[in-house]
Amino acid sequence: MTKTAKKERGAVKKERGAVKKRRGAAKKGAGRQKRARGGKKGGAGVRKNLGVNILLDVYGALLTDRQRVTLELYYGEDLSLGEISEATGITRQGVMNCIHKAEKKLFGLETKLGLIRKFRELSDDIDVLEGLIFRSEMANKVMMAQIDELLVEIKGKI
Repeated sequence: MTKTAKKERGAVKKERGAVKKRRGAAKKGAGRQKRARGGKKGGAGVRKNLGVNILLDVYGALLTDRQRVTLELYYGEDLSLGEISEATGITRQGVMNCIHKAEKKLFGLETKLGLIRKFRELSDDIDVLEGLIFRSEMANKVMMAQIDELLVEIKGKI
C-alpha cells in the first residue's frame, strides 16, 4: 500500500470516528438541544417547541404538576436538562423521562380530543366568512352590522 493510500485510509477512519461521535452525542440529546436553541436544523425544532407550547397551554391542566413544570422550564424557559434537574431536585434522566411522558400524553390528548385542530378549523372558517362579507357588495347595512356582531361574538368564544 502506498503512502497516499494509507493517508486516505486514515482520513476515512478519522471521519468515520467523528461521525460516530456526533451520532452518539445526538442520541444523548445534545444535538436535539442545540437544534432547539437555534442550531443548524432549528426550523423543525422551533416548530415542535411551538407545538408543544400550544399543547401545554390547552391541555397543561391535565398533566401532573411535575410534568407541567418540567415542560414549562424546558420549552418555555429553554433550560437545559441539567438546569431543570438542579431546579426540581430530580436526575437528568428523570427530567428526560418526565418530558417524554408529558409530550406523549399531550400529543395523545390532542389525537383523542382534537381541540386545537377544531380551533384552527373554526378560525379558518371565520376568516373565510369575513373575507366573503367584506368583498361582497351587500346593500343591506343592517344585515352587515348583525353579521359583524355575530363574528365578534364567535371570536370572543374562541
